Amino acid sequence: DTAAGYGDGKSERLIGQVAQTYIVAEGEHGLYLIDQHAAHERVLLDRLLNQSGEGSCQMLMEPALAELTAEQWEAASRAMDQLASVGYRLEPFGERSLLIRGVPGELPPGQAVSALEQALTDLVDEKDGPDWRERIALRLSCRGAVKAGQTLTFQEMKALVEALEE
Repeated sequence: DTAAGYGDGKSERLIGQVAQTYIVAEGEHGLYLIDQHAAHERVLLDRLLNQSGEGSCQMLMEPALAELTAEQWEAASRAMDQLASVGYRLEPFGERSLLIRGVPGELPPGQAVSALEQALTDLVDEKDGPDWRERIALRLSCRGAVKAGQTLTFQEMKALVEALEE
């Protein structure tokens, strides 16, 4: 676990970011080096999986259009219920396009559409089954998480560390 021992809720001080990849914090048990991508991915995964019913959805003021490959379309067709359960509101639109009316509220603004397209590409060769929803949530959380090399503001780092502590 990236932040093993850090989730004790007793962080004392956020120091900053190193190499646009790690968050440095000081806590009760010493210094913590937190991989920002892995930490954010974990937070997003927990939030996506812990939703009940239709998932937390942020409706878009203007629907987005995702034009899919044949393989992505097949993956989307198999995963419509699971995608709805994590917060997507999708409608078939034309031959191989999806009208995206809502996106998971947990994913960063502006990344939910590309995360969907990338996750569908990842899921092309996957077989659906009992853990299909979890695999979809895992792909979305990875694709929607902050990346190594991404500069975070102090407030973004603080919010991420606090979410990780929860």
